[in-house]
Amino acid sequence: MTTTIYVVRHGQAEHNAAGVYGGLDDTALTKEGIVDAEVVASKLKSIHFDTVYSSNLQRASMTAGIIISHSGFIGKIVEIKELREIDFGNYSGRDRKLPYTDFPDEFKKKLDFVIPGGESYRQLWDRVIPFLKSILCQDGTILISCHGGPIRAIKSYFKNLPFEEHLKDKIPHKMVYKFVIEDGVCVEHEEF
Repeated sequence: MTTTIYVVRHGQAEHNAAGVYGGLDDTALTKEGIVDAEVVASKLKSIHFDTVYSSNLQRASMTAGIIISHSGFIGKIVEIKELREIDFGNYSGRDRKLPYTDFPDEFKKKLDFVIPGGESYRQLWDRVIPFLKSILCQDGTILISCHGGPIRAIKSYFKNLPFEEHLKDKIPHKMVYKFVIEDGVCVEHEEF
């Protein structure tokens, strides 16, 4: 059985443009974010998706909607709360540099560090990866539209690398991550 999973990050959202953490704040795509999603849609226009999953935050579901409008997919986008971005708690809506200043030895360095009022990267892993494992039994082609945090977890899982090695990975808005899974094992991965 072969499962092919395409994972994309939402297009630029209002909080990205403002240089602040969005986390669970439900911000919409900017005009540039819509263009980002259109670019990804053009990369994937020839792909027939059997299933489409999205975070239930509008920036991810809007991105998925734009992508499938170009792909011929006629099903419904399945919104999954486990695919949400990490909860930045008290740092949501605040300058992206602030947690690095306030927690220089912990933030994006230690999996168990809990952002005040939010969650740790281990907690993010513990909700994203069980969902991911649950869909690996699906034969076919899947699109997942989500956020930088979940994508880092997914990359780590499929590449069989420690999650902490991916916490600072840049996850561009226009990048597509492709994973080919055979009998539960990732046999191919590509970024384009």
